[in-house]
Amino acid sequence: MLEEALLLVVAFCGVAMLILAKQYHDYLRFSDEKSKSRYFISSALIITIMVILITVTWFPALLVLLSIFLLFVLFCATFSIVLLNQLRFKCSKEEEREVNGVKFTVCYGAPLNAWYNHCKKRVFISDRLLDVLNDQEIKAVYYHEEGHKVYHVILHASSLVARLWLLVISTLLATYLGHVLGLINVSLPVFLFILGISILLTCLFAFLTVFWSWINEHEADVYASRKANPSSLISALIKHCVHECLESEEVLLRNLNVTLDTSQISSSVKEYGFGSVFKLLLKTSVQKTFDVLGFLEAFKRPLPPTHPPLGLRIYKILNASSR
Repeated sequence: MLEEALLLVVAFCGVAMLILAKQYHDYLRFSDEKSKSRYFISSALIITIMVILITVTWFPALLVLLSIFLLFVLFCATFSIVLLNQLRFKCSKEEEREVNGVKFTVCYGAPLNAWYNHCKKRVFISDRLLDVLNDQEIKAVYYHEEGHKVYHVILHASSLVARLWLLVISTLLATYLGHVLGLINVSLPVFLFILGISILLTCLFAFLTVFWSWINEHEADVYASRKANPSSLISALIKHCVHECLESEEVLLRNLNVTLDTSQISSSVKEYGFGSVFKLLLKTSVQKTFDVLGFLEAFKRPLPPTHPPLGLRIYKILNASSR
């Protein structure tokens, strides 16, 4: 019975990932409001089936669910605190500024980033990011952040799925730790079955989380490319990526004004077929799932990658701009 249930979950996860990958691939090439509504329907259906599968397949282990639940609550609380601390940008000083007709708040002392503050209803751009962007690029970054406000439905969907992801990895870690601490007193086959189900569903949910997080960023990019010059947005993204890489190597550069020629970039961006998109999403999801089992990495970076690779972002911007 356990083997049949495990095969059922494997088949479901495989089919669900293929559907999500196909939708994402189609979205990269072209998307409209009707197709976006299908994303909500398919995601809701996948989550519903996941809940049913968890309820049915965990029936042989009902006696251990209390122990898992107690650890689950502990992990949920911990992850929530860690995530809130990571998402809260602290400014040593705030300053209002206007560039090319757009008004935003400069945040001094924050990381190389920009964001929309829903409470203050303002776009914030860090002083470090301003140091490396020209006026047109600043305008493009501003509209990207404003795009998150405009496409708030996609943003809320992404946030909801991310919160559910924390519940899923909390369950996985609770199951694993419960066995290590001797709190789950079941036979080895039953425990391996529970752990296998948990890993499979965690991988699927990582896939779903990446799907919505990346679409959320793409939507903001498309909005910015329509309100500003697409080339300015692309050059801003490239500069941000380069400076993040330099900072990771402990090379800190300030006031570096470089002009990028992105006029020929369309010829250098690879074409993303369905196979390459599926492999990228699968690789990202599997890697994050097994990173979670390392505990330290799970607490250091609770969420899967929330931003798509630079190549994918440029690919989507160019496709959207050509229509």
